[in-house]
Amino acid sequence: MCGIAGIWNRGGQAVQPEVLSAMAHALHHRGPDGEGVWSKDSIGFAHRRLSIIDLSDKGAQPFVSSDARYALTFNGEIYNYRQLRQEYFADDVFVSDSDTEVLLKLLIRFGKDAIPKLRGMFAFAFFDVVEERLLFACDPFGKKPLYYAWVDETLLFASEPKALFASGYIKPQVSPTAISDYMQHEYVAIPNTAYQNILALPGGRSMTVTKNSVSIATWWRPNVLPKSKITFDAAAKKFDDLLGQAVERRMVADVPVGIFLSGGLDSSTIAWYMRQVHPTSDIHSCSVSFDEESFNESSYADDMARALGTTHHNFVFTRSTMRETLQELLPIIDVPLADASLLPTYAVSKLARQYMKVVLGGDGADELLGGYGTFDAYEIANTLSWMPGGIWKSLEYAVQYIFPVSHRYFSFDFKLKSFLRGAQFGSPENLEVWLGAFTFAEAALLLSKSPGSAKQLSVEHHKHLHLFDQASLLHIQGYLSNDILVKFDRATMAASLEARTPFLDTDLAEFVLRLPVEYKRHKRILCHVMQGRLPADIISRKKQGFGIPVGKWFMQQGSIARQILTQERISAASVFNYSLINELLLAHEKGVQDNRKKIYTLMMYQLWYEYWIMGRIVSPRPGWGEG
Repeated sequence: MCGIAGIWNRGGQAVQPEVLSAMAHALHHRGPDGEGVWSKDSIGFAHRRLSIIDLSDKGAQPFVSSDARYALTFNGEIYNYRQLRQEYFADDVFVSDSDTEVLLKLLIRFGKDAIPKLRGMFAFAFFDVVEERLLFACDPFGKKPLYYAWVDETLLFASEPKALFASGYIKPQVSPTAISDYMQHEYVAIPNTAYQNILALPGGRSMTVTKNSVSIATWWRPNVLPKSKITFDAAAKKFDDLLGQAVERRMVADVPVGIFLSGGLDSSTIAWYMRQVHPTSDIHSCSVSFDEESFNESSYADDMARALGTTHHNFVFTRSTMRETLQELLPIIDVPLADASLLPTYAVSKLARQYMKVVLGGDGADELLGGYGTFDAYEIANTLSWMPGGIWKSLEYAVQYIFPVSHRYFSFDFKLKSFLRGAQFGSPENLEVWLGAFTFAEAALLLSKSPGSAKQLSVEHHKHLHLFDQASLLHIQGYLSNDILVKFDRATMAASLEARTPFLDTDLAEFVLRLPVEYKRHKRILCHVMQGRLPADIISRKKQGFGIPVGKWFMQQGSIARQILTQERISAASVFNYSLINELLLAHEKGVQDNRKKIYTLMMYQLWYEYWIMGRIVSPRPGWGEG
């Protein structure tokens, strides 16, 4: 796992090594173990290394072929690199034992056709000096980020936008259309970004750049058809084998590998398989706890750690921790993201980094196996789509008065109100409302300027599919790619920790996607496989995550939201309408409405805008955010 960056001046100007070093320095947190730069006339690569496989200098990057024709800078891990090395290069001489050298040789021999052979997470840039051709590619789900920008005939790329800014070629300017996207989804959907003239390469895509052309190709996409005819028992056996293989692949490292253990089904499953791979090794596990009971699942994590024999560590996340974490993350997280679990994920990543360099997590199971309540909501709402929107709206108003606001974790009133709010819309807008913060109309009222249209999920290519499969693909296309994986990468890499996701193994995902719906709904196949392996209460537990009780914290006098969303700061940024924000805050503080998602979304954008667009270094007064 690393940070990569580079420049290609297609006009022929020489690349300055000091510029490449500046770009690499901006990515220091992604790779504190070493820095490398390579340049050849008008092309240059930069690299920050987090040593995971082949810790010697022989695995350092950028990696250049022996004849100096090809150069590679690569972020991620290729889990099947040893098998690929044996299959295609058994008689070749290697100078390292790294996956990077295997990837370089594959690209030299097969070009773009090498990409589908890879099993791993990756974003890379590969240059052919003779052909003057630059190839980029990202892994199937986009676990590893790659941003790029054009400045006239100069192409810049990097693992994070801040490295593009460090080049001096481009300054952070807000995209006028991104704000609407962010307000509705709590993120800006790839390939767009919050910055003008900066794009992101989506997962499963490659991009080829020559002197005169640019082309983007799709080399992988999630497919649910054709449906498998396999029996349930046979499917469960294969699922077990593939998941075991996925975990074993991700245990390959020359450094300690641990687990984020929440005590839920997904992470407990991964921990169980890890123990099968290494029955006697010392495996470290980490969890997060909160003082709000409904958000706290640390007791389950403790129980699982004891059952599996892991050395367990817990981080207690409080209101003051939220303040400290925000201050630390502002200079690191350069994209606006309103997923509150980013904060505890970063906090537990710092804890984990003391004991491990690689951590496994349970992300991806919910999108593949229907673990979110939004799957049921999507099926119910679309089955009842004949009902006029006005009826849903009337029901929403009635429920607002019948059920008082509760700030417990996904309480009944929260789920019911959210469902009725989203059910007023057709598909897939209803899903976007359930997962996001604001509708387009609400966002338009809050913004001081007219918003551009947001990037919408598309259901056109999925209409012929079962509603469950529609929901699965929409979750993968939207929430997983733009929120979950961005959060997981940024939070862990901010702590110089490599995160791996076995449920998103390509072989496993392709198998699961094509299974009959009845095998997957409510994680049926996963629960079946883990019967007798995990305690029954772990298997039957309702889904929970690293969410934090911001709803309760925002009700306190002098809360962190109040200190950030002040009239003075809102006016200075000129993005939002303060009077409407104040109404949202007052309604929340009085317990009239649960506006936690809306407030958090506004707060995080305000902080991002102040730091990255206005260039304001926020130094809050003592006690900032304690309320």
